[in-house]
Amino acid sequence: MRFVQTFAALLATLATVGMAGKASATVTDDSHPAYTLTWDETTVFGNPSFSFGSGAAALGFGWSVPTALNVATIDQQVTATFTLPAVTVTAKPGWRLGGLVEAFIGNITYVEFGGLTAISGAGLVAVDGGPVRPLAGALTKTVTSAVPGVFETGYFSATLRLPVPNFNSLAFSGGSLTLSAVGGRGAAITGQLQNQMSLSFEAVAAPVPEPASWALLLAGLGVVATGLRRRRAG
Repeated sequence: MRFVQTFAALLATLATVGMAGKASATVTDDSHPAYTLTWDETTVFGNPSFSFGSGAAALGFGWSVPTALNVATIDQQVTATFTLPAVTVTAKPGWRLGGLVEAFIGNITYVEFGGLTAISGAGLVAVDGGPVRPLAGALTKTVTSAVPGVFETGYFSATLRLPVPNFNSLAFSGGSLTLSAVGGRGAAITGQLQNQMSLSFEAVAAPVPEPASWALLLAGLGVVATGLRRRRAG
C-alpha cells in the first residue's frame, strides 16, 4: 500500500509539470575559440547548461534533462514524444573538428509497479552539408533496485559513437525522444536536472601551408593573372 501511495503522489507531482516549449528562437554562441554553436531553444531542454574542454583535446557541451521530460500512468498505456534541440557545430577559421563524435543521454530514472517503461530516440545528422543520415534506437534500461512482483526502479541511458575523422560542420535535426509507460499498478519515467544530454568531439588546429605550398599557390595565381591580361589585350 505504501508503494501505491508513493506512486500516486508522484503522479500528482508530474501532472503539474508543463510540456510546452518556449517561443521560437535560434541562438548562436561563438565564445569558444575553436567552434561556433547554434541551437534551437524552443524545446523543453532550453539552452545548453554546461560545456567542457578549452583547448584542442576533447570538447563538448550539453543540457541538463528537465523534469518536464516525463510520463506516468496507472493501469493504462501512455506515450509522450519530446522534441530534441536542433544543433549545429561549426569550426572556426584555423580549426578542424573531428575524432570520435560521441552523443550521450542518461541517466533518466524510471519506476514500475508491475508496469513497463521504455524510451526510444530518433534524429537526423549531416556532416559538412552532405547526405542526411537517420539515427534511431532504444535507450538501454539498467535496473538498480527491485522486489519481484512488487516494484522495480532504474534508469535509461544511451551512448552513440560516430567516427568522423575530419569535418567543418556537423548538424543534428529532427530529433525526438519517445517515452512510454504501460499497465500494472503504475509506471513512470521522469527526467531530473542531474541527468545529462551531451555531445563531445575533438578540435585540432588546421595545418598552416609550408613555404613551398605558398610558393606554388602564388605561382598559380601569377599564371592565372597573366592569362587574363593576354585575353584582355587580345
